[in-house]
Amino acid sequence: MKIGIIGAGNIGSTLATHFNRLDHEVWIANSRGPSTLSDLERRTGARGATVEDALAGAGLVVVTIPMKNVKELPKAAFALVPDSTIVVDTCNYYPDTRDGTIPELEGKIAESAYVETQIGHPVIKAFNNIMAPLLAKLPPHCVVLHENALPRGSRRGTPQTYGEVMALWERLHLPYLAAADMQVDPLQRIEHYRRTIRVDYACELAHQKLAQVAHELTRQR
Repeated sequence: MKIGIIGAGNIGSTLATHFNRLDHEVWIANSRGPSTLSDLERRTGARGATVEDALAGAGLVVVTIPMKNVKELPKAAFALVPDSTIVVDTCNYYPDTRDGTIPELEGKIAESAYVETQIGHPVIKAFNNIMAPLLAKLPPHCVVLHENALPRGSRRGTPQTYGEVMALWERLHLPYLAAADMQVDPLQRIEHYRRTIRVDYACELAHQKLAQVAHELTRQR
């Protein structure tokens, strides 16, 4: 599958590496043009491109740029993106530091809704609450799902859509949770459960299992 990544920063380059290892055709674009991406091409295996070329024919698009720059994305190019294409938004809004004030985001609409209005295409919010160094350590199969498992079209908040998104996110922590369960030494098991929680703080099962192992250690002493 062709994957177009808009943004060549830490998250974009890390995802490009993962996608390339899974034999996807990865095109990546930044604001300065493909001629500035030669080093990133060597590191990630992705192909440097313009935004228009990265979008053309992509089955999955990842928008991973500063929120202040979203309004500068080429609307005409996104207008050509088919409805069947999944667009993932990783952008976070930092008004006090990087982005400055964006009036639409000051308590009016959600970040993902703002991105949708700017590009004219539904988006799925993902990879926005994990740091790039930790994302880089995830096994590649945690990051990419079969295309049939990805939500399509406009996804509004219902119990079903929330459940689908949570199911996708759980794919990130499952290998870590399984590795923790395999540890024989209780202290190592606790450390691995902590690692799972760093990957996904919302993994209640990791919290519960960590507390259970800690309680058992306390009783033994």
